[in-house]
Amino acid sequence: MNGIQGYYELHGPADGETLVIANGFLLSTASWAPQTPVLSQHCRLLLHDCRGMGRIAESRRYGTC
Repeated sequence: MNGIQGYYELHGPADGETLVIANGFLLSTASWAPQTPVLSQHCRLLLHDCRGMGRIAESRRYGTC
């Protein structure tokens, strides 16, 4: 969007119910690393970085989520 490439990760079984995980302010998908292995045993996880955070930090000029 607006020339900015987003970043997300998928974990867990493809046929599991999906749980969307959003990071807190100034955090990234990496902040969920300790919980990801356990949660992904039970459901499909979709983790994403907000604009200006984590792996899409180059988008700071456009603001955040």
